[in-house]
Amino acid sequence: MVHRLDGDTTGALIIAKNPYVVPMLNQMLRDKTIRRTYLAWVRGAINEPSGVITAAIGENPDDSRTRRVDGPNAVPAVTHWAKVHTVYQNTLVRLDLETGRTHQIRLHMQSIGHPLVGDPLYNPTDDYEGGLLLHAASIKIPLPFTNDLKSIGAPLPPSFPRNFK
Repeated sequence: MVHRLDGDTTGALIIAKNPYVVPMLNQMLRDKTIRRTYLAWVRGAINEPSGVITAAIGENPDDSRTRRVDGPNAVPAVTHWAKVHTVYQNTLVRLDLETGRTHQIRLHMQSIGHPLVGDPLYNPTDDYEGGLLLHAASIKIPLPFTNDLKSIGAPLPPSFPRNFK
């Protein structure tokens, strides 16, 4: 396993076929040559077409399951987002990660007032019962040894709404 997803997140992930390429893939993640794009439904209507969140992410001394913006031992984290469309005070966003911190998307979107729909950790009062609406839509990766750029996509699962009611 090279790249993992939070338990409730659907979509594409990276698994090495042999142990020899794992260090190479891990280095690509550190060098940011692997690009990951997500789709998520967030609460609230976002008016801006796009933005960048640059809030450092650290530990949460009050809850070991979660993280906190500027918490203890904070490390830089950067999330680029773009609005896809808004339906009934919910917005579908495309998210591109520049860094890959634990719960980065979930925490960053919550920190700007747009928590993910169905997120039990960062939006615990949400009444949506369909689960966390976060999907790893695509990964672009230069293949080890050839550097050919490979795009891997994961179709939206049936449980991920195309429009929101």
